[in-house]
Amino acid sequence: RADGGYRMGQEEKMMRCTNCENKKLLKSERVNIRYKESGLDNILLIGVERSQCAACGEEYYRYGNIVQLHDTIAHALLKKDGLLTGKEIKFLRKYLGYSGETFSKLSGYRADSIYKIENGQDRVTSAFDHFIRVIVASKHVDRDYDIHDIILSEKFEKFKRLELKSNKAGEWRIQKAA
Repeated sequence: RADGGYRMGQEEKMMRCTNCENKKLLKSERVNIRYKESGLDNILLIGVERSQCAACGEEYYRYGNIVQLHDTIAHALLKKDGLLTGKEIKFLRKYLGYSGETFSKLSGYRADSIYKIENGQDRVTSAFDHFIRVIVASKHVDRDYDIHDIILSEKFEKFKRLELKSNKAGEWRIQKAA
């Protein structure tokens, strides 16, 4: 079970199981996990706090600042070399908060075409790829790069997997793009 929102207070760091009647504090450890909740297969989070109940086995994960984590992933995808995959486009659409229908209206593509692209049934064209990058970049201007410069200069970053690590404040940074 993922617990995305949390405060950094001492009472919050010492959790009790919400699944069973166990009254003991949960033991925590730092682990590296695949961030499957993103819908992407290649995201590895380094040093996520995992707590587990000794009585029932329920697991809790603290991801830190989820909004900032998704910002970091989205910005890495915008600078990624090669065409975005359907799963990456779906992540970016959801990151922007758009339903398939709204995204269809915004892009001029039919909703069923968007669905097919996101699910790998239709190929991603370079025109659609660039459109997605520009629309995401224009929605969030708080970044340290210019997406127009990246597209025009073709200075994309090559990676197949992202490894992200959070600091003590719960902010995420790219540790490695391999």
